[in-house]
Amino acid sequence: MLDVPKDASEEPALKDVLARIPALRKLGDKDVPAIVSASIDRGKAPDGTDAQILVTVNASSAVPLDLFAEGPTEEWTLALPKRVERTGNYPVFSIPLEGARLGKNEAPPRVRLTLIAGLEAIEVEVPLD
Repeated sequence: MLDVPKDASEEPALKDVLARIPALRKLGDKDVPAIVSASIDRGKAPDGTDAQILVTVNASSAVPLDLFAEGPTEEWTLALPKRVERTGNYPVFSIPLEGARLGKNEAPPRVRLTLIAGLEAIEVEVPLD
């Protein structure tokens, strides 16, 4: 067993590392940055090649944004999200579904979204229809 004295100071390097771990949030959280919504747009192509997941976020327009998406298992290979529009503090990202699951144009039952807004990062688990 490791005994740590009650008056031990926190290691600064550890504090910096812990600050970089994305904060777990819920979909539609009121804090900024936030992932406001995520939905499937099945597109119009009969073969599903234009299907996509649309993700709306709430973030300051003054900070750079990155969004990453992970499927529920390793068989999902989601494309990198691309910003498609912005209305005020609400950028919208598109994640194409072409070839997302073993070459099929399917939507996963859920995705894990990681939003990086400047020096902040959040993570949200999102169920999809």
